[in-house]
Amino acid sequence: MSKALPDIIENILMLNGAVTERQEDGGMAIILPQRVARMLNIPEYTTLCFSYNHGHDSAIYASYDSGFFLSVKKLLDLTGRVAFAGFEAKLPGVEKVSAMVAQKIGFDNATLRIDTTEMTEIVYILFFVKYTALSDEKHEGWLPIMVNNINSSVIALHDTEILEGLTEYQGPATISIDTMKRLYDVANRAAPKLVEAEMAGFSKSLERRLNRDIRRVYEYYETLKTQTKDMIAKKTGNNTVDASTNTPIAGEVSEEYVSKLRGKLTAIASEQEWKIRDLVAKYSLRITGETVGAIAIHTQAIQCRITIKRRLASRQFSVTYNPLYRQLDPLSCESCFRETASLVCDDHLHIVCMHCLKPCQQCGKTYCRKCQTSCPKCKKT
Repeated sequence: MSKALPDIIENILMLNGAVTERQEDGGMAIILPQRVARMLNIPEYTTLCFSYNHGHDSAIYASYDSGFFLSVKKLLDLTGRVAFAGFEAKLPGVEKVSAMVAQKIGFDNATLRIDTTEMTEIVYILFFVKYTALSDEKHEGWLPIMVNNINSSVIALHDTEILEGLTEYQGPATISIDTMKRLYDVANRAAPKLVEAEMAGFSKSLERRLNRDIRRVYEYYETLKTQTKDMIAKKTGNNTVDASTNTPIAGEVSEEYVSKLRGKLTAIASEQEWKIRDLVAKYSLRITGETVGAIAIHTQAIQCRITIKRRLASRQFSVTYNPLYRQLDPLSCESCFRETASLVCDDHLHIVCMHCLKPCQQCGKTYCRKCQTSCPKCKKT
């Protein structure tokens, strides 16, 4: 179903934090955030009209052939590639979700208490990442990544059949451009690890072929080394071996000839080394990705508010039941968003994975990578 221009303009402005009000004469009164007003070069409070015969002289003409319409594209840096959809949720009872949280959610170094459990409106942003994996072969594919706007949990969507339940969304835009950009950043940070997991079979195939080819190269050059050493022993007729070079000591044959053979051994060893390095480079996996679009899925979920306690500190957090997957959303690491988290840091009780709460390699101090970008003790990253 196509939408009229005023509806499109209203959705774009509301997505960027504006307040709008339709008028009886077909105009639209708007209040804009300062940032948006500067981008569009119009007053923060004004009226838009969509026809030349509008009654207000101060109204800004906003039809297809207007300068305002052309300037709106500045607001579509990200959201122009976002579609909106609805999903009719079939939710379990709140008691069942509370029991699931108590059973499945826990921390290795902290405790939690369930405060309230209730139904809430939620938006899942489904980002579509196009990735390319380059090695001795080229693999391309798509990976849908779903991000929760309440607690930023991340899920790689492998079962796309659940998208068949999506419906057209007719309501107002309920997610701001700032929130969209935050979730976009979360998806981009999580994507490399998720794509790497998606390519696990290909990575194992590369590893098997690398080991096979390295073994062949190693055996070939070790044979050359043995043949060269045997040649030295045969020509010299000397079975005494130089311990430092592992080669026979020259007897009646000239030192110059033995020196050439030893040089050949060195050249063989060098060639063996760079051949192996070349194989490692050949089979290394380089992954690039780009987010090419997204769907904002408006639905309902069960939200369970919990209190996380560690020592004397506490923090409130929300766990959500995903109506599309029909299970709890995972607790994603708040630092890298790549791993499921089970640890809590000391300073701000961030939920992090073991890779983001580990000792510094330089000085050994354990610190949270969400709280600090470098070690607070030795300042090493």
